[in-house]
Amino acid sequence: MPAHFKNIKSALLEELNKAQASIYVAVAWFTDQDVLNLLTEKRKAGKKVVLVISNDSKNFEETYSLNFEPFKAAGGKLFVIEKAFLHHKFSIIDEQTLVNGSANYTYSGFHKNKENIMVLDDANSASQYLEQFNELTEYYQFETGLVVSDYALKLKQEIKYAFGQIDFLEQELAQAEKGIEIYETKYRIRFREIILEILQLQGAVLAKKAILTDKQEDKQRLETNRQTFKQLSNTSEQDAVVQIAIENIAQQKTIKELFREAIKLCHPDNAFISVELKERAQKIFIQLKDAFNNNDLAKIQTILNELKNGIALGNTAYATLPKEDLEQLLENLKIKIKTLSDKLTSYQSDIRYVFSVDNEAMNLHFATEEIKLQEQLRMLKKG
Repeated sequence: MPAHFKNIKSALLEELNKAQASIYVAVAWFTDQDVLNLLTEKRKAGKKVVLVISNDSKNFEETYSLNFEPFKAAGGKLFVIEKAFLHHKFSIIDEQTLVNGSANYTYSGFHKNKENIMVLDDANSASQYLEQFNELTEYYQFETGLVVSDYALKLKQEIKYAFGQIDFLEQELAQAEKGIEIYETKYRIRFREIILEILQLQGAVLAKKAILTDKQEDKQRLETNRQTFKQLSNTSEQDAVVQIAIENIAQQKTIKELFREAIKLCHPDNAFISVELKERAQKIFIQLKDAFNNNDLAKIQTILNELKNGIALGNTAYATLPKEDLEQLLENLKIKIKTLSDKLTSYQSDIRYVFSVDNEAMNLHFATEEIKLQEQLRMLKKG
């Protein structure tokens, strides 16, 4: 008879997921999207699923209230107790397992309050609770509608719009960063040999000066010169890879489209990703950005497939937050939008980005740069 005082939601989902034939749930307050998603999926899989809840504003009129229509559309049965206040919190699985306790199936019940559930694998106990469940459903009719407050709709719409803005800004920011990388890569590829020759000649001059003066600042300049020479020498293979990706315009377009699709499913700031999955979503988000920055089409496609198929974040990727948390989230999203907008403006004002999106201007710029570098090299050789 396991008792759970922590990770109550995970324990409940684990038991519900074991259902082979039927699930009966009676709970006063039911506002957890993950649990409802699982019940809906079980019903779609052919299991009998019946839900009894209280006729209370928490279940129907708050910003965190659920939409039970998909559950009912899948054939799930929903009863609402109106004449007396239902205060039960139990589930019966396959008429064999009883999950009973103090926790309502809500954000507070699972994450904030001190609650508990107990799991009894006992057909006799399950039978007694099923008898009570049948009494509840015998006298009450199906709930026929769902009331969602105007404020709830407005708030959720604003959050959805904010996520859309963030998605767009992050896409544009990633493109701007890539544009700057493209400029620097092309610059190194075109001028690597002449710059290395310049650095080598400058290094010889700095080495003599460092010996003559024995000053720390001269020695530091020499060390900086050597490090720059080494770094530039070691970028040839990486630049070649980037150059191939730059030349493949079709692949770049595909990468951007798949990245945009995947990021919507795993963005860690998404209000609808459950608390338990936030850390995992963050890791996937980082992997996705790394794959995008490295032009790794295969990796992005793999991540997207895992997200779509429920492998990466599972099939319970959504959770409902209380009104106060949603309001705070919206404020945080607005701050993030401002931060991203400012950063994007800065990047798009960078002359390297400007040249990266205008090949003709970049070619003219490079022609001017070549003249300057050749003159610098000539002076060093002469001196």
